[in-house]
Amino acid sequence: MSSVGRPKGRGGKGDKPRSSRGKRTWSKLLAAAALAYGFVIIMSFGEQFMQLRSINRNIDQVQQKIHYMQQKNKELTLEIKRLQSDAYVERIAREKLGLVKPGETVLLQAEVGKGRPLQKSNKVDDTE
Repeated sequence: MSSVGRPKGRGGKGDKPRSSRGKRTWSKLLAAAALAYGFVIIMSFGEQFMQLRSINRNIDQVQQKIHYMQQKNKELTLEIKRLQSDAYVERIAREKLGLVKPGETVLLQAEVGKGRPLQKSNKVDDTE
C-alpha cells in the first residue's frame, strides 16, 4: 500500500491515527466536565455551609432567649408566691386599707403642723 492517491489527513503515513487524537479530545472534555462538576459541588457545599452557620447562629440566639425566659419565669413565680403570702396580704391590708384585726386598737401618731387643732364645743346644755 502506498500513500499515493490518498488525501492527507485520512490515514496517511504522516498523519496520527484517529483514535489517538479522539482520545485526547475526549479526555480534555472529560477533565473539563469533571472540573465543572467539582466546581458545582464545591459551590453547593459552600452555600449549604453558609446556611448551616446561619441556622446555628439562630439556634444559639433562641437558646439564649429560652434561658433568659426561664430565669424570668423563676423570678415571676417567686414574686407570685410572695404576693400571695398571708404576711404580704396582711401588710397591704393594714398599710393601704387601714384594716385592723378584731380586738386591736389603732394608735395614730400625730405629726406637728399637719393636723387640725381640736376645737372646744361652745354648746350649752339646756336640759339642766
